[in-house]
Formats: sequence, structure tokens, C-alpha cells
Amino acid sequence: MTMHSYDTLSPLSGFVFPVYASPPVVDHARQLAQRFVHAHTYLSTLLEIPLDIRLALLSQQDWPHYVPMPFYGVAMYDHVHRTVVSGAEPTTFWEPIVEQLHHTAPDLLASLRSVYATPQGNLDLTPHVELWMIHDLGHACHAHHDYWFPRKWLMELFASLCLYTYIADQEPDLLPITETFFLVLHHLPPALVAHPTLADFETHYITLPLDNYLWFSGHFLHLAQTLYRHFGSRVLVQLWQLFVLNRMADVSDAELIQQVQNVDPDLATLLGAFQDQYTADA
Repeated sequence: MTMHSYDTLSPLSGFVFPVYASPPVVDHARQLAQRFVHAHTYLSTLLEIPLDIRLALLSQQDWPHYVPMPFYGVAMYDHVHRTVVSGAEPTTFWEPIVEQLHHTAPDLLASLRSVYATPQGNLDLTPHVELWMIHDLGHACHAHHDYWFPRKWLMELFASLCLYTYIADQEPDLLPITETFFLVLHHLPPALVAHPTLADFETHYITLPLDNYLWFSGHFLHLAQTLYRHFGSRVLVQLWQLFVLNRMADVSDAELIQQVQNVDPDLATLLGAFQDQYTADA
């Protein structure tokens, strides 16, 4: 597939960094970009990083011309072009996951309906999915230092914590939209996914089926929620300094937790318990 340059899209003026959009979605893209700018300002200030970033917001029609993955609206960070790419139209890739809940965990559907129900009584997770671009803004932060964490699960936790911390600190009214879908997935038993351990996540990170990746995302978001409730926004700064700025790499599981222990024993306890839980399930 040949990818086109994002500057073939419509440029949106009035932002502090380049923002591009497909012509049919310009109006909604501008609204999404305003939130993204707020998140960028918040995270770059908190982490003290002069982040070089761009944002591209695509229509469904344009998506396959710019994004290699088939699932419209699943945000991604294009490291080569320093661009977060997301959708700006309603998404449907999540519908098979919700349909599965009807059969495997119907009791959890009430939680989704309480947050994502439309006036017509249908479910629409698009407002939730549109926040994922802030998760990928978190990836842009550590990628700015060309750093990828000693474990992929820590990298995903960091990005999830960027999303959760921004919402909790700056737009707390959006917390139910941000967390409910992921927390529902967190409640699903590991037997429902093919790869339920952290070792699986490391091995199959690039090739995980979407439902399996989102199941893990539920667990990362739940841990991010727990960390924020214990420590507030300072935990994001701690992880940034400990891992990204110190460039921690090539450590065993025990050494990793010991290095966290040296900085904050309570944080080490929570990370160690998470690591042990998803190793014990192997």
C-alpha cells in the first residue's frame, strides 16, 4: 500500500502545530483538534518536553490511503512523520466486541448502556474512541526521546496513564466516557482471549487480534486508574523520569521492580502485583 503525505489533506489553521483533516470532516475535526491541543499543552508542560507533533483526522473514505490497519478510527502514532492519526466520523469496529458481550457477559452491557446509549437506545462508543488519540499522544512523548520502555506492557501503560491523567486532571466530566468500556473489558475472564499473559503480550504485540489487544487495554486502563487514585498526576512524572529520562532497558522482571522500589516502594508494590498477576495466569 502506498501512503500519501498528510499535507495532501486540508490544513486547519489556528493551531500551534500542523493539523490536517479530510475535507468532509473538517468541522468535527476542528473540535477534536482543540481537545488534542489542550492535551498536548498539559502533557508537554507536566513532562517538560518540547514535543514536536502533528495531527491528522481522517474520513472513512480516506482512512485506507493513510493507515495500514483496517479498523477505522483506531488511533495510531506515525513515528516517522511525528503524526497522531485518528478518525473523525462514527466508528463501528467495536460492534463485534459488544455483540460478544451479549453472549459471554450480558450483565456488563448495562454499564455500557448507562454511558454510551444514544437517544434512540443504541450503543455508540465513538465518543470514547475519539479520546484514544490522547493515548497515542502519550506514545509521541516517549518516542520524542526515541525510547520504547523495557517492556511493551509498560509502554502501553504509560500511554494509557497519559490519557487517564489528562482526563482526570483537566476534563473529569469525561471520566465515565473514558473508562467505562475499558473497565468492562477488564472484567472479562482471560479464557475469552487467546493470549492472556504479559509474556503473550510481549511476543504477539504486533499481531494481537483487536479484541485481545483491547482486553489488555482494559487492564492497563484499570491499573492507570489505580495509580492515579493513589498518587495523582505525579505518578506519570515518576514513570517518565524513571523509565524515559533514565532510559531503563535490558532488565529482568525482578530488577525492574527493584529499580522502581528504589524510587517509590508503594508504586513498586502496585506494578509488581500487576506483573505477577499476569505472569501467574500463564
